Amino acid sequence: MSDDSRVIPFYGAINREMFAIERRAMDRDGVVLRWLDETLPGGWVLDIGAGDGTTAQALTREGRTVVPLEPAAGMVRDTSDRPSLVWVKGVAQELPFHDGTFDAVYATWAFFFSNRDDLDVGLAEARRVLKPGGRIVLVDNAGDDDLTALSPRPITSDSTVFSERGFSVTVIETGFRFDSEAEGRTLLGFWFGEEAAARFTGTVLDYRVFGFVWDKPARPLIVAHGLEGSPEGAKVRAYRAAGFAVYAPDGRKQSLAVRVGQIRELVQAHPGAVLVGSSYGGLAAAALVDELGEDHGLHALVLLAPALHWQEPPVADPATLQIPSSLPCTVFHGQRDTIVSIEVSRALAERCPHVQLVVTDDEHRLIETLPHVVRHLIEVTR
Repeated sequence: MSDDSRVIPFYGAINREMFAIERRAMDRDGVVLRWLDETLPGGWVLDIGAGDGTTAQALTREGRTVVPLEPAAGMVRDTSDRPSLVWVKGVAQELPFHDGTFDAVYATWAFFFSNRDDLDVGLAEARRVLKPGGRIVLVDNAGDDDLTALSPRPITSDSTVFSERGFSVTVIETGFRFDSEAEGRTLLGFWFGEEAAARFTGTVLDYRVFGFVWDKPARPLIVAHGLEGSPEGAKVRAYRAAGFAVYAPDGRKQSLAVRVGQIRELVQAHPGAVLVGSSYGGLAAAALVDELGEDHGLHALVLLAPALHWQEPPVADPATLQIPSSLPCTVFHGQRDTIVSIEVSRALAERCPHVQLVVTDDEHRLIETLPHVVRHLIEVTR
């Protein structure tokens, strides 16, 4: 069922004359377009809120197929000059594609305004349809320029909203160049009112935009939760929110031997994954890699306050567990942990010199440390 409230109203669907001026004058030298072309990979690329398809057509080239998605039928009226495009009708909040369809997703001044309540819904959908290692690229107003100074209302994006969600931020200097001062005043008056238009002289306006880029992790996570955790716990939710494909077996009320078996099956099914173990799950993860040795098949191991003091079959003595030297391993442990002493993690790092121990000012659950863990996982999986 369609939901028109999810479509941001856009004048281009009903006022083609004004939209034509905008298209002709904005980024006339192609600075933003070149940045997009250089930033987007090849393969299958989705343009969310494609408008009349001008940008999609310009970015289509050998080795790159751009699929324009547009909710407003009025924007897709005359596409005779863009015969190579195959259009899809839909909204950013509910993309009509399977998981892992596209190598990249981009949107230019279309949906991703930082003051939209459904921003995170749209970002989650964009991440869902990306392949592992895929990229999201967004363009929006940066402000502090001639154009936004004319607006009587805020029209700039809040870059911190995106940087907090893992996007890198680039400022691109471009501009508007009109055919005449009268043409410029016509468009600016339509946008901002006659008073603002009267302040414009000449034919050029400086204009700055943000380019936001987010790369989906290329490797999945296998997560072994703690005794009080679950496959839907806070840590797993944080990993999924960061765009990771997460495989988290339900280890609740299971013995250590069963837990080791659960993650062994997942490691065999997903070679090259990153294994993350928390507390009792960290003991299970350490026990597994000790068993597998150099044939571990993993990309990296991350342990969070691992319960390396606990003795239970198949672990006869946790103080003898070894992390294979070919397996990069990072251990996060809070110095205020009263459940599992940080000394067991220090002992692991001493007997396995390649293990990196990160001591944080946190308690056992590492809630305050979790954002740092997520950033580390993003770096590890690149």
